[in-house]
Amino acid sequence: MAKMTPLPTNKYLLLLSIVIGHSLLGGYYAGTRPEGAGWRFFSWHPFLMMVGMVGLMGTATLTKKRMGYTNTKLHGMIAWAGLMSSYAGFYVIYQNKNTMGKITIPLSTPRLDWPCWWVRPCWEWRGECFYIRILD
Repeated sequence: MAKMTPLPTNKYLLLLSIVIGHSLLGGYYAGTRPEGAGWRFFSWHPFLMMVGMVGLMGTATLTKKRMGYTNTKLHGMIAWAGLMSSYAGFYVIYQNKNTMGKITIPLSTPRLDWPCWWVRPCWEWRGECFYIRILD
């Protein structure tokens, strides 16, 4: 088995700039779709999800590849920030659905009239499931 070597600083900085740049530009681009819609409250959803899952989680992965105790701790903190950014993106879509009159369905709802209700799981983490209504 090959021995692991730390990621060199020049490669780390190059990859870091690509990941962060891609997440910021991609998140902004996704947030301003459809063409001409501009920035609105809903735009925070794709932006925060892109920054959280691509930018911060990617940065956390690259930081872990640098090896060492400090980088391992930093990896955990950055990954936590990525998770929180993604949760913030989830919160935006949840609030947007409430504002638009779409009802969110918690897991404990006993009444699901098929085919009237179509649900899909969005997140399942530590035993918590969130379901959202996707069709009226």
